[in-house]
Amino acid sequence: RSLRWQDYPYTLILVPGHSPEVAYEPLNPNAKLRIRRGMELFRAGQAPLLVVSGGQLRPIGTAFVEALEMKRHLMDVWGVP
Repeated sequence: RSLRWQDYPYTLILVPGHSPEVAYEPLNPNAKLRIRRGMELFRAGQAPLLVVSGGQLRPIGTAFVEALEMKRHLMDVWGVP
């Protein structure tokens, strides 16, 4: 309720995942680049919300859920609460 939607040109910033190439890699380097760009847009005030997406599909046998790893990266590296 407290968001002033008229202050933003966009409703949200969607950061799509990019599946890792190997099962032991939590995040593909390209996913990290997408996160960085999403944060640049978010910090520039382009949208009030940042949404990450990704699943646990590839590579076969991975223990990582990409969206959760992206969230963890946002918290640990970018300081997002």
